[in-house]
Parts: sequence; structure tokens; C-alpha cells
Amino acid sequence: MIEGGGLRRKHHRSWTLSEVTQLVEGVAKYGAGKWSEIKKLSFSSHSYRTSVDPKDKWQNLLRASFAQSPSKSMGSLKKHGSMQIPMQILYQVKELAEKQSLVPPNHP
Repeated sequence: MIEGGGLRRKHHRSWTLSEVTQLVEGVAKYGAGKWSEIKKLSFSSHSYRTSVDPKDKWQNLLRASFAQSPSKSMGSLKKHGSMQIPMQILYQVKELAEKQSLVPPNHP
């Protein structure tokens, strides 16, 4: 809390491609839902990331991975000037989600 009773808002820091790759590898190794463990083991040197950040980014990656057409080589996570996610990573996200039963198979 800050003076006046308001909440201090965290400064947004965009994800790098390297961080996205670390997140996907963390989910592959530890499973979705193990956000504190993924944060501790994959993002320990990133003090600006909380264990909620990987969860939120993973949800955005899931959304993007199921919204892409197979003909594109780059994904479309283009919000507020953020980078595009390569389709290879989005395919990995989709495969992990299906393997871990996070979404039904053949989700449109």
C-alpha cells in the first residue's frame, strides 16, 4: 500500500523470447500449475518476475497457440508492442497443453 490507501502498481516488463523459451521448458519439465517452482528454478535471477507472471504468460501463450492458423510462421501475440512468438513455440505450447490435458484434443 502507498500513502492515500492506493495499491502500488507494478511496472510492466515485456517478456523476451528467451524468457518465453524458459517458461515453455519449465512447463515441459515441471508441469503447468507449478508456477512457484518454475519461477524459483527457471527465473531465479529475474527479480522483476513473480510466480504469477509465468502463469499469466502461459495463459496468453495458450490462447495464442489455439488461435493460430498452421500456414503462418510467426504467431500473433502483438499486444502493446510486444514481440511476435514463433509458431514453433506456439506449437510446443499447444502440444504441452494437450499432453497435460489442459484443453480437449482437437480444440478448434
